[in-house]
Amino acid sequence: MKHYNMIIYTASDQTYADSVMTYIDPTKEFFKYRLYRHNCVEVKIEDHPKPLFVKDLRIIKNVPLENMIIIDNSVLSFAFHLDNGIPILPYYQNKDDVEMENLKNYLTKLAKCDDLKSNNGATFNLKALLEEANSQREEVKEIEKEEKKDEKTLKNPERKLSKIGTKILVNMENSKKV
Repeated sequence: MKHYNMIIYTASDQTYADSVMTYIDPTKEFFKYRLYRHNCVEVKIEDHPKPLFVKDLRIIKNVPLENMIIIDNSVLSFAFHLDNGIPILPYYQNKDDVEMENLKNYLTKLAKCDDLKSNNGATFNLKALLEEANSQREEVKEIEKEEKKDEKTLKNPERKLSKIGTKILVNMENSKKV
């Protein structure tokens, strides 16, 4: 794209990525530089079997973060730089796919902005989405804790039915108030 210097930054192994990129852009006309899995930050998450590979844009020293955008089908891959990220749907050889055309139009408009990061962040608002998801996750954890407590006290089936009935009545009362 004429407004941008494009770099491939993949969480894939270098050998695999190079074979794909050599096929797509054999003369490096569009993508002059390539970053690979070994350039990512490996993040281990509790209760997750495999590590995540997060792309840290700070590795690119000659461009300020305000002037960088990262496009990926995994928001987790740009978790360190949510305001710089553009989430995109994966491509599965669908002839009706319009993601690239939409992306091209968006990038053309974004190129006119002085601060790509701020404008992009305001457009996608991924930080607010993450905060909401974390809030909901905390609520789910609290509910699960409460259910575990209830499980211990509800070994007796009659008490369990009584507890369920009470919850139903409370919910019915709350719905009447609305």
